[in-house]
Amino acid sequence: MKHIEQYEQNDYTPVPGKFTLFLRNCVIWQIIQFIWINIKMTVLIAKSHH
Repeated sequence: MKHIEQYEQNDYTPVPGKFTLFLRNCVIWQIIQFIWINIKMTVLIAKSHH
């Protein structure tokens, strides 16, 4: 019979790194992301109205 290991930290969702946490909390990056998503949605809507 094969021995089954207990769950370890590596079996769960990975912990974000320092850079990822910085981007999540950076207001300037959030504004850039917001503008980019709005541009993509505007292009998608413009294409669907033709």
